[in-house]
Amino acid sequence: ATLQTIRTHVPGNENCVDCDCPNPGWASLNLGVLMCIECSGIHRNLGSHISKVRSLDLDEWPPGHLSVMLAIGNALANSVWEHRSQGRIKPSSNSSHEEKEQWIRSKYESKEFLPTLNNTMPLGQQLVDAVCSTNMKGIILVLAQGSVEDVNSTVAPRDLRTPLHLACAMGNLAVAQLLIWHNANVSAVDQDGRTCLAYARAAASVAAAKSHS
Repeated sequence: ATLQTIRTHVPGNENCVDCDCPNPGWASLNLGVLMCIECSGIHRNLGSHISKVRSLDLDEWPPGHLSVMLAIGNALANSVWEHRSQGRIKPSSNSSHEEKEQWIRSKYESKEFLPTLNNTMPLGQQLVDAVCSTNMKGIILVLAQGSVEDVNSTVAPRDLRTPLHLACAMGNLAVAQLLIWHNANVSAVDQDGRTCLAYARAAASVAAAKSHS
């Protein structure tokens, strides 16, 4: 049922994220998008550090993976990854394999179409703010441009919570999963020695208490 929702109710997912081919049957987990079988082959060639490809029909779908697919989707992802295509024409389903590959490599490997960062705030701080406000577009943008250091930045010099601590505290599975795929340190501790898992457990028990009240 969740996979059906991802196919039909997440904006943009009725067409391939890269060539607009209808009814895409493949996904990139960490990008949170759906694509056709031809584009999925090109994504596989990028390497799993750029795109983690899965079949919608064949593969196991743990809750964390589903939550990312529900939280992002093709329309939101393309508002970041195709923000400024600089006059380049996006391939169609009828375009040649070479045209599709060139577009996909420019888009995800060279990151040529991302918005320019005009914010002077450090990327790590932007990520903290985006996680706190559950700004998925902001999170996608920082993760696309940032380093492992940015992903593992802390709230403040004396507040050692990382973005992953914050996502776990909010019980936001999609953001936590995304951060982990982007090399968030799951064993990081805050200023009181608490792990991300401790925050996740606390959030789960609060959620459980609310559902029973």
